[in-house]
Amino acid sequence: MRSRQRYRLAGSFLLLSACFARGTPELTPTIACDLNGTNSVVYCPTLQVAWDGLKDIVGGPVQMQRQDAMVLQLNGGHCPAGVIPEESHVAMAGFVKMGIADQIKAALRVKFGDRAPLLPPILSDKDTEIFAYAHLQRSIPFPRKFLRSSTSVLRFDNGSSSTNVEYFGASERSADDYSAQVRVLHYAGKNEFALCLTSKNADDFLVLSKMEKPPNLAAGVKQTLTYLQAEDKGFSKLEVDGKPEFFMNALAHGDFLAIPVINLNVAAEFPQLCNRLFSNQGFERALLKQVFQDVCFKLDESGAVVRSTAHAAAAGGSSKPRRFVFDKPFLLTLWKKSAEQPYLAVWVASPDVLVPFKSK
Repeated sequence: MRSRQRYRLAGSFLLLSACFARGTPELTPTIACDLNGTNSVVYCPTLQVAWDGLKDIVGGPVQMQRQDAMVLQLNGGHCPAGVIPEESHVAMAGFVKMGIADQIKAALRVKFGDRAPLLPPILSDKDTEIFAYAHLQRSIPFPRKFLRSSTSVLRFDNGSSSTNVEYFGASERSADDYSAQVRVLHYAGKNEFALCLTSKNADDFLVLSKMEKPPNLAAGVKQTLTYLQAEDKGFSKLEVDGKPEFFMNALAHGDFLAIPVINLNVAAEFPQLCNRLFSNQGFERALLKQVFQDVCFKLDESGAVVRSTAHAAAAGGSSKPRRFVFDKPFLLTLWKKSAEQPYLAVWVASPDVLVPFKSK
């Protein structure tokens, strides 16, 4: 439910929230985030979707006493239709007194059943008047499980430290078993390549891009989209020692694949958006009190699972074997078929999102 009905609110605040997990990676509200240092950076559009719901409520861009860069980015941003799988998300915004909380609960039960998340306690606050909400919950299982090593390690090096981590993938002898499951989008040597991993969901796929660190997350996503939109000729050409080599755009016998196991739980509050009054007509006494979002993501040999929630409450073919080893920072993106941007983007640059190796 979204409404443009005008209300004069006193002592209002905005809360954007999720499943309350904590972590050290940087959670960015917009895909335009710069990539600095060696931290991992995570973007999921649920925060933008919730903010878009708030914009519907106030009748346009959110006007505040101090319009800083983040407010301008969220006001200017938009999550296009078709980016987030419709059957895996709920996005609603409206007035608490008009029953928006009950409507959201009902929608969550319909789509997620027993897996439906609980709404935050802030809804019990008698001053809560506006609530904007977005929740994404999606599983991306692989058609065939990859091999997971129990004895060898992957040494992940981000330039300032290296860590032994768990990994999965395919050995030289099993690589061709995954030829239909792993498409090579780009290959320019062991430190520059992009792989597309298909899933049992025909409309979902995962792209892993090993690349030099781009200036920002948006630039990395743009480069990945270029790989996805390029014509698939079935092979790629690479100059090796001054001679042309041709490589098939699929895993082949002799290739080796190693992908770190990822277990990411990150949450962040955005105090730079808080404790300021709205200046939209009819909402001049509304106060942005708290902004919060989280993302939970897991990737292993069976597939990927992503969960993120945001809510707003206003109260008041190769000639040589190749090694596809993700042992350095890389970009991970989850895409819906034909979408213009991913519904998850992670610059994996720190071991805190990877599963450390423990000898069995």
